[in-house]
Amino acid sequence: MSGTLSSHILDTHLGKPAADIAVTLHRVSASGEPSLLANGVTNADGRVTPDSWAFNPEIDIAEYHLDVGRYTLTFDT
Repeated sequence: MSGTLSSHILDTHLGKPAADIAVTLHRVSASGEPSLLANGVTNADGRVTPDSWAFNPEIDIAEYHLDVGRYTLTFDT
């Protein structure tokens, strides 16, 4: 089973989408260890589009699919 990932970051102070925010995506193992999957940057709409993720070159291409599991998104604000 695979899924999709969606996020939207808003600047609540300005009341608009937050552009140019660095985002990291990690898969979290059963033991709690995070593994870097990809990095991205939000666009003018406050989103990281599917084609703009930069996947970690050290991971197997099969891991690009988001299987059911625990993940973390970190926004560098």
